[in-house]
Amino acid sequence: ALARKYLTMPPASKVGEFSYSNVGFIIAGAIAEARTGKTWEALMQEQVFAPLGITTAGFGLPGASGKFDQPHGHQEQAGKLTPLDPADPDADNPLALGPAGTIHIALKDWLRFAQDQLDGAHGRGKLLKPQSYRKLHTPVTGNYALGWGVKLGPDGVPLLLTHSGSNGFWLADIRIMPKHDLIFLVVMNVGTEAANQAVKDIVTPLNDHLKPFD
Repeated sequence: ALARKYLTMPPASKVGEFSYSNVGFIIAGAIAEARTGKTWEALMQEQVFAPLGITTAGFGLPGASGKFDQPHGHQEQAGKLTPLDPADPDADNPLALGPAGTIHIALKDWLRFAQDQLDGAHGRGKLLKPQSYRKLHTPVTGNYALGWGVKLGPDGVPLLLTHSGSNGFWLADIRIMPKHDLIFLVVMNVGTEAANQAVKDIVTPLNDHLKPFD
C-alpha cells in the first residue's frame, strides 16, 4: 500500500538530486515480494542470512518482554534514559518500514555481512556477482550509492563504504575501508544526539590513528 501511494506522488526533490528516503527501501522490498511471491523476511533469510552463515538475525526488536536477555533500546524522557519493552510496538519502526530497518542482529553476524561487502569490493564476495557489488558501491549522485555512502579511490575501488541508521531508540554505524581491510561497527542502544556524538567521538580517533585513506 505504501509503495502504491508513494509511486503515484511527484518526486519530493529534483530528479537526479540526492534525497535520502526510507520509502525507497520499502519500495525495493515490495518489488522483491511481487517478483518472487515471497515475503521480504523470507528473502532475507534465504538470500542473505543463510548463505553467510548468519544465525542471530531476526525481525523487530531483540529480546523478550519482562526480561533483560538482550540489550533494550532507550528513550530520553525528562533528561533520563528509560529502557523500552521489546513488546511495545511504539519501541520500533512500524512494520511497513521493515525493508528500511527492522532487522536486529548480533555484532558477530553483522560482521559477516560487512566482510562480504568488503570482499565484494575486491571482486570475491559470496552473495553477488562482481558487477553487482560494483553497482552497489558506485555513487549514483555525489557520494551516495545504492544504500551506501561511498568515497572512491582513483582506481574505482571504494576507500570508504558507510551507512548510519536509527529508529530513534537505537543507533548503528558501519564503516568499511576495503583498501586497508578495515571494518568499524559502532552501535548504541539509544538514538539521541548524544549517541550520534558518541559515535563520532569513537570513530574520529580511530580514523586519525589508522589513517585508512592514506
